[in-house]
Amino acid sequence: MVLVSVLALLQMAAPLQEAPVSATPPESEQTALLDGLLVKGARGKSNGPSQPELTLDASEIQATGASTIEDLVNLLAPEITTGEPDAPPPVYLANGRRISGFQEISGLPSQAIERMDVLPPATALAYGYRPNQRVVNFVLRKRFRSLAVEAEETAATRPGRTAERLTGDAFRLAGEDRATVGLDWRQESALFEADRDIRRAPSATAPHGLVGNVTGASSGTEIDPALSSLVGRVVTVARAPTAAWSGAAPLAGFAAGAGDPELSGVLANRSLLPSLGQGTFKAAVTRDLARQVAVTLSVNLEDASRTSFLGLPATSVKLPTGNPFSPFARDVVVYRYLDAPWSLERRQDTFKGQLALAANGYVGDWRWSLNGTYDRNDSETTTGRGVDPTAWKAAIAAGDPAVNPFGPVSRALLKVNAPDVAKSRARAAKAELVLNGDLADIPAGRVTSTLKLGGERVEQMSDAVRNGAPVRSDYDRRTVSL
Repeated sequence: MVLVSVLALLQMAAPLQEAPVSATPPESEQTALLDGLLVKGARGKSNGPSQPELTLDASEIQATGASTIEDLVNLLAPEITTGEPDAPPPVYLANGRRISGFQEISGLPSQAIERMDVLPPATALAYGYRPNQRVVNFVLRKRFRSLAVEAEETAATRPGRTAERLTGDAFRLAGEDRATVGLDWRQESALFEADRDIRRAPSATAPHGLVGNVTGASSGTEIDPALSSLVGRVVTVARAPTAAWSGAAPLAGFAAGAGDPELSGVLANRSLLPSLGQGTFKAAVTRDLARQVAVTLSVNLEDASRTSFLGLPATSVKLPTGNPFSPFARDVVVYRYLDAPWSLERRQDTFKGQLALAANGYVGDWRWSLNGTYDRNDSETTTGRGVDPTAWKAAIAAGDPAVNPFGPVSRALLKVNAPDVAKSRARAAKAELVLNGDLADIPAGRVTSTLKLGGERVEQMSDAVRNGAPVRSDYDRRTVSL
């Protein structure tokens, strides 16, 4: 109001003054020559009007101690997630553009980042994502090249578990063009229950042992009066001496283990953690075509094999009187574990592959992006079901002097049971086109729209054989969204 009053006073006073004559043209008609024009803008700025909630420059990123983008994301997880229990993961951009997937930039060293912006969830709408996802934009350096090789050895504080890892990554950034290649190999040994003093309650009615435990012909009956006489009490269960593994043992050898069966075999060859061999290869190439369209092609392959050990097959065999390895005057029963850990292994082989494409560009004032992925997952699990010792038992019943019921068991006398096998195959193809732009300007501001057209097909097939019975299932789904 003050400004208006002063202007009005000047306008009223103007007619009372004599207007001087001047040859200078009005201000609206004046022209001037500028030496230059400088336009400043943030490189790699994301789409949308929202301002970053958090910005980290190169020095601040280095201060976190993160070596890769993946490490940086893990360190800043509370800052880049919304905290909602059902919220999807953040949206990741590179230089303000959508990428084919986080794996495309996850291995980039932190030194390649010029700036990191964490934007509010509303910005996700401009890229075709849900409005409850945060957007993380990594602005990369214009020029960067690196080759990194890392070797890692890990061991537990107690024996039984070691792991080795070897990784190699190569990166090249040149303006909007970039290329990454990475290799990863990991090897881990199995961890067994015996390495961690795990306690398992053995069966009271079937006291199996590694060399063997002897009981009467019927549960709870006396083994041999002569053995009871040596011990001074009735003996219903006795541990076989270690000497019995290599040959016939006298009755006195069983007296030392009378009433004290050997039960540690329940832990033998049972793993807590499987052994692992895993190899991963990933590569991504991004090209900027005529400074209008950015295209990224990436591939990610992973092959892994895990082996778990489920213990030793357990059995019992009748040891008749007169067998060359029996010092007893009665028929007895020998409970033991067979030295055949290979018959109770579980092996899981998996293969994962992904091919991804991402393209971004402009049509007039409209921004478009096209993302497509093809995923393939194959898995095969084989679980051993032990052995059939019928031939071994028959040889003992026949009194074969070459077959020791307490000693090593020849594989020729063991028939491997058919394993359980489960196979699964999954194929998924997905493509999505996103258009984003302004429809109109109204007094309240711009009317912005996002149009998404997508399609997806998922196929899953599984075949399984359990106890000899086959099971098969197929699943196929197609989805189109607009």
